[in-house]
Amino acid sequence: MPDARRFETPLADLFPRNLFEAMEAFGLTPHLATFAAELASWPTELPKRERKDLFLVALLTLANQAMGHTRLRWPLEPDGWAVDLLERVGRADLIQDPSCFATTGLVGLPGDAKPLIWDAPWLSSQRMRERETRLAHRALALAQRPPLAQEPPESVLQEPVVLNAEQRQAVRLALEHPLALITGGPGTGKTAIVAAILRALLQQADLKAEEIALAAPTGKAAQRMGESIRKTLAASTPLDAPLVAVPEPQTLHRLLAWNPGEERFRHHADHPLPHRIVLVDEASMISLEHMERLFQSLPPEGRLVLLGDADQLPSVEAGRAFRDLVEGMPEACVRLRTSYRMRESDPQGRHILSVAQEIRSERWNDLWEGEAALHVRETPREVAFSHVEQLSPSRETMEAFLRLWFDQQVLALEGFPELAAHVYQPQAEGWSPEDADRLKRLFDHFDRFRILAALRDAPGLRGVASINARMHGWMAEHTGEGLRHGVPFHVGEPILMTTNDARRRIFNGDQGLVLKVRFEDGVRQAAVFPRLDGARAFPLDALKTQVELCYAMTVHKSQGSEYDCVALVLPSADHRLLTRELLYTALTRARKSVILLGEAERLRFTMGHPTQRESGLGDALARMSQGPAEENPMLP
Repeated sequence: MPDARRFETPLADLFPRNLFEAMEAFGLTPHLATFAAELASWPTELPKRERKDLFLVALLTLANQAMGHTRLRWPLEPDGWAVDLLERVGRADLIQDPSCFATTGLVGLPGDAKPLIWDAPWLSSQRMRERETRLAHRALALAQRPPLAQEPPESVLQEPVVLNAEQRQAVRLALEHPLALITGGPGTGKTAIVAAILRALLQQADLKAEEIALAAPTGKAAQRMGESIRKTLAASTPLDAPLVAVPEPQTLHRLLAWNPGEERFRHHADHPLPHRIVLVDEASMISLEHMERLFQSLPPEGRLVLLGDADQLPSVEAGRAFRDLVEGMPEACVRLRTSYRMRESDPQGRHILSVAQEIRSERWNDLWEGEAALHVRETPREVAFSHVEQLSPSRETMEAFLRLWFDQQVLALEGFPELAAHVYQPQAEGWSPEDADRLKRLFDHFDRFRILAALRDAPGLRGVASINARMHGWMAEHTGEGLRHGVPFHVGEPILMTTNDARRRIFNGDQGLVLKVRFEDGVRQAAVFPRLDGARAFPLDALKTQVELCYAMTVHKSQGSEYDCVALVLPSADHRLLTRELLYTALTRARKSVILLGEAERLRFTMGHPTQRESGLGDALARMSQGPAEENPMLP
């Protein structure tokens, strides 16, 4: 909390008495109130009443942004959270009256250099609106550059896999146009398209492999991208030898060279990337802020290919940049609709995607009858770990299911206790063949299953934190001897990075295991992360505040990952985070099995509750497509 002497009006006068209690009901952190108070203190000659009004207006704008929106409609939506919050703090009179905007120096019109921008009926932070404006300008300028006369060789479209008409169109778009947006659901062949694009590009005499960059928003997504490309290209021809030189996929943070000491990215408009072509997978996860940074970091003649699923959850941070680009720039977009998981030879994958399609189309009745009907289970003992099953869980049912999951999934690997307790010893050239094989078996095992939850904290063993804590207790019976006190993990446990560590080159979302590793100073517990060029180990003492258990993770954190078996845990009460896109995203993480742990009424609420993200990027694209922009985007 900042010193109250910095404010012309004391903080106690700005904050309604029960403000923090009201904010807590919506999951809002107190620092938003502090920031709003700082904003409200800037205009110097405001009467006390108007300053209080301005504080609440600033707070609602910032809170709205924290919920993923880039702008706030005013007058406020009658059934929305903002109205509820104002009513809780006794200021319902502000709901329909935006007149306080006009009397301050804090709120300006489009193009003004003011912290908040009023463009009726929208109120947004100047920072967010400027990012949307710059991104729209850059995207349109990139798409409007002359196309290239580059027809892909026919061999690329037929080897090592035969591409269908949609995939061929996507490859041509990526080769011929400076901006290509490729969206499609799971199993539609986005990886095969990336491989075909790479093979076609590297048959061009004037392009070197190191001029291509592959990236994804998270370490896990980048790893999957690399593994999938290698697998697809395993049957390639000698003509594909240059592919060996293509750099491995990396996170966006690493691509843009985040410098934690300076708290800025090294690559930007004045210091662009050295790559002529950038391909980014899982683009739906990219926030507005990082999407704009990516566009501005392209060199003058750079080209960009974005691949993702526009129907998935948008980014955790504000905005829905990929969906807005897909919807606002149809001439730069190809939609893939043919799924290869819908084949007769894959009944489990077909059932999962059939259910996902019914959920996306909000066809409730089809979930209980017909080909897409859920397999309803009454008890955990009936769970078959196949197709899509639904179980209504009491606390006792959740306890029994989690124990079943722990026994039949976590402990299913033959020789698991021995593999977990083994002392791994890195060597100068990497791991010994025996240790490399042990590590591969462990990583492959944990890559096959995951519990996903809608919420981090929820009662009745329905949140990530409580599920992880329960399984941590069970793991103690098997590998819990530990090496020293105070380390909150047992060997063999899955972990997740929660921050970016540029020095160690491990990033938020990277998944690994806790194992015993012999370092120069002795055997220590270590966080071991898989890499395409071999696993990397770090002493756990140095990382223990940056990692958490990952038996269960939120659906948001799971994006970019794929498993054979997924269990989705929903809370026992309706919640604003329960959305159709969350359900669709969770289902499409699985290849063979999904267990839905939630009551039928919770599923119905989630299906009928689409993600509502207010974003100005689509409007900016439409406005600028029709003629000159009304405001100066102040491009750097």
